Amino acid sequence: MEGGVIDWFFAIFWASFGLVAVLVDPCGLALGVWPPPQICDVMVRYAERLDPVYASKPLWLKVCIAAELALYPAFCVAACVALRRGISKSQWLKLPAVVVTTIILQSYTQIIAHNFFDTASPTSAFVVVPPRPMLWIALYFPYILIPCLFVARVFAARHPKLD
Repeated sequence: MEGGVIDWFFAIFWASFGLVAVLVDPCGLALGVWPPPQICDVMVRYAERLDPVYASKPLWLKVCIAAELALYPAFCVAACVALRRGISKSQWLKLPAVVVTTIILQSYTQIIAHNFFDTASPTSAFVVVPPRPMLWIALYFPYILIPCLFVARVFAARHPKLD
């Protein structure tokens, strides 16, 4: 990898992000077929303790999760391939990185707004500020920050033929 430790960090992040999208996110859709019930049991306990929006599973969240399942795994594979190949040789990744990061920012902004500021929705009787807001922010913040840093990394990489 041409970027050394930074690119390894991004590769590990996107690989784990893709695994979470495939193994954990489907629990929010309650498909019953996938993922294994043990993973969904962990997510139920997590939601009960830390994430009231995930526990209530409003329709808009299910739509976000379905979009994640359709988009994130493919992008995560593409990002890992591009990182392995060398970001400067993977200029094609710029647009997908911006699109996926924009979708991530939109999804997480919506989740944050609903968790911390929504008092008028039908689920507001159930949805309150997360019980441990700082822990909740600490868990979600990397999913906002790291994709933004990745876009900066992708755009900072110069194609060798253009130098």
